[in-house]
Amino acid sequence: MKTVMLSLALALVAGCSGLKVSTDYAQEQDFSRYTQWQWHPEGASKTGSQDRMGNDIFDARVKRLVSQNLADKGLNKGDKPDFYVNYATITDSRVSISTYNSYGGYGAGWGGYYGRGAYGGGTSHTSVNYYDEGTLIIDIIDARTNLLVWRGSGQARLAKQSNAEKNEIKTEETIQKILGV
Repeated sequence: MKTVMLSLALALVAGCSGLKVSTDYAQEQDFSRYTQWQWHPEGASKTGSQDRMGNDIFDARVKRLVSQNLADKGLNKGDKPDFYVNYATITDSRVSISTYNSYGGYGAGWGGYYGRGAYGGGTSHTSVNYYDEGTLIIDIIDARTNLLVWRGSGQARLAKQSNAEKNEIKTEETIQKILGV
């Protein structure tokens, strides 16, 4: 069971082709004054599925990649931060139900010109697909007020199987898209 949970946690964004990213922020906030940051002292947000996604490997990967992306934006990690960064993960079980129809149709058939047509009956097929969907949420919190001022999230279907190299690439792509790097 731990192996399955670990592989799902590591594969948070292994299926990035369906990645949905959204952001929201306090419009009145002056982000130009933010130059130094630090991880929020309370650590990664605890959600109902944190035990599933929030393992040590994933935590270290997210922290390293977020730090790298913020540095690429010219923001430095410092002892007197202007803002804090925090992240959370959510895993949801989903069901996808699809019905495909192959309708028959009314056609001319033999003797169609004389009012005799052919009608073919159709068939339908319904498929049910169970999968997990993961969300990575990155928050920026003002250090003076301790209020949330920016939130970005990336949501994607979790891969059933993956490896460390793919997880690294997909997590980096997701963080880059969330942070707009």
